[in-house]
Amino acid sequence: MAKKRTMKDEVAKLFAPVRERAFYEMLIIFKPYLPDQVRAQLEEKVESILEKFEGNVKAKAVWGKRVMAYKIKGNKEGYYVMYYFEAPVDVIEEIKRELGHIPELLRYLILRLEQMSLEKLKLLAKKAVVME
Repeated sequence: MAKKRTMKDEVAKLFAPVRERAFYEMLIIFKPYLPDQVRAQLEEKVESILEKFEGNVKAKAVWGKRVMAYKIKGNKEGYYVMYYFEAPVDVIEEIKRELGHIPELLRYLILRLEQMSLEKLKLLAKKAVVME
């Protein structure tokens, strides 16, 4: 049953501090020999983590299996997925903490980007699925 909204809730919402948001690029490397179904579930899990912390996925590019320069956790290969998303600045550490709890994840890297347009996003993410 949904909670009844009161006038106090509406006023609190109006005067809530505005959270600074920024664009980010995140590279995820999964273990290379996971079944497609498991990998799809993991991708959904990553996206749900971003959404949990008010992130908005703008584009996703699946690079697929690639040979790495050095072994990570005994793996010479990894399955690469690149995400472009917008999120509040103060939640990135929380996202990193949540990603650290996924055992099938070999590595991740999150970089803050400049403000960008969808056209620039499409150029950055070749073969990307742009989620408008």
